Amino acid sequence: CPVLCVDGKVITESSNICSFAASTGPKPVSHATGRSDVANWLDGVKATRQALERPRLLRMPVPDFADPRDVAYSRWTHE
Repeated sequence: CPVLCVDGKVITESSNICSFAASTGPKPVSHATGRSDVANWLDGVKATRQALERPRLLRMPVPDFADPRDVAYSRWTHE
């Protein structure tokens, strides 16, 4: 579970962390465009992106995946 601590406030949900970062960063992160062509394209490439990204993500040298049990759990939750 990701955790962000800012000025004594603890934020534990990924979406809340993203919202916080988007609202406080120098350049706001764009929200969904609402364009159906973009949504359709993203849906069409989702399986390919996951097949390319997931194995690499799990090999990243970050504390989240330092324990083999965490890697196994991540694989299990994304099957």
